[in-house]
Amino acid sequence: MKPDLLLLLYPPGAMAALKAEVLLLRFTILFLCSSVCLCQRDCTGVDCPQLDNCIEEVLETGSCCASCLQKGCMCEGYQYYDCLHAGFKNGKVAEGESYFVDYGSTECLCPTGGGRISCDFISCPDLPPNCIDVSEPVDGCMQCERVGCIYDGQKYDAGHSLNTDPCQVCHCPPEGGTMMCYPVPECDQKQGP
Repeated sequence: MKPDLLLLLYPPGAMAALKAEVLLLRFTILFLCSSVCLCQRDCTGVDCPQLDNCIEEVLETGSCCASCLQKGCMCEGYQYYDCLHAGFKNGKVAEGESYFVDYGSTECLCPTGGGRISCDFISCPDLPPNCIDVSEPVDGCMQCERVGCIYDGQKYDAGHSLNTDPCQVCHCPPEGGTMMCYPVPECDQKQGP
């Protein structure tokens, strides 16, 4: 179109407004294109390092390679069920975390830095010799429920006192163990106290 013809189609002042709109549209397209180009980096041919022992990865905006958020261990084989049962989602155990199996007698640990889970048997502690009542939970070691003393084949709670005969008092100490017996002062065996 010839410039004279454009003047006939648009009223005076409209041409300047049209030029301003076209210029604004060009800047908008240029801005959108540049922002898209900045966000979408071309990662073709980039060799990313292997993230050893990584159980949680993240890809940052503008990066080509993921980085490791959490190192740990993957539960494999028979350990997978034990990991899930212990509350570790998807069979992933964070570094330094542990769980127990075999009714609490074995501790499985993911080492610092991750890697392979190692399991070690934990022997049950010895019961104290003054234990007079034992419980045996199905998922662990025997536990002492009460301490006390055994005297003449009978069990007595710690702190319990009794007269074993008219002129003798026996007391089981607070920590249990051996019954301590004392003669009653000024007691005549024949007459009693």
